[in-house]
Amino acid sequence: MLIEITGCTCTGKTKFSAQLREALGRAQVEATSSVELAMRSMGFKWVSNPTMQNIISDILALGSFIFCIKKYAPFYRFACAILFRHPDSYLGALNRLRSLNRKIGIHEFLLSRRSKGVIIVDEGTVHSAHNIFAYAGFPIRNEDIRKFAQLVPLPDIVVCLDAAPDVILSRSGSRRELPTRFEPAANMPRYIARALQVFQGICGEERIKNRLISFNNDGSTPNAADNIIAGMITQIKNAKN
Repeated sequence: MLIEITGCTCTGKTKFSAQLREALGRAQVEATSSVELAMRSMGFKWVSNPTMQNIISDILALGSFIFCIKKYAPFYRFACAILFRHPDSYLGALNRLRSLNRKIGIHEFLLSRRSKGVIIVDEGTVHSAHNIFAYAGFPIRNEDIRKFAQLVPLPDIVVCLDAAPDVILSRSGSRRELPTRFEPAANMPRYIARALQVFQGICGEERIKNRLISFNNDGSTPNAADNIIAGMITQIKNAKN
């Protein structure tokens, strides 16, 4: 089973992924992350540096991407058209296209392994909506959001985390190093507002809603993540029986 964790930056995706992995372990449900699986399959399970992991993932994904590009051609053509319509920069668009290639290739690689247990994907194919739309220089159109939802390769479960814009801005500002995509800091509110609009839009589309678990993770609801995880474990166990 493939479970993708997505949502705007600083909504707690990484922490939630770790909590889910821990809880699955306690429930005796075999689980791994997509990164660990990729590193293990390439013989680099000892690699923990994120940059090196990305490089190795790019290499692994390339073969799968070439093999499956015809399968996902409509989605890929659509994504390219949006990325290069009015990008913040063409270099940035090319870098995000490389990220998309990796997400598609890794998704195809994981499909053949999902029967062996739960695979947790942090920012997979659904999350590519952030890269495709958030940095563009044109208004986000409902028809584009709808087409993305219709074409994007989907995992079995999509978990979308949400938070209020002021909470996300506060969390982003407290980071030691500002992500390069938010430099200068004045860009942060615009990118965050667009990302929230995108995720709200795609989560409202029927094809994604059918696989969606969505909740507010800004800390206003005690034990929200724990309650969601408990429900997910029940759903996963029922699916296995």
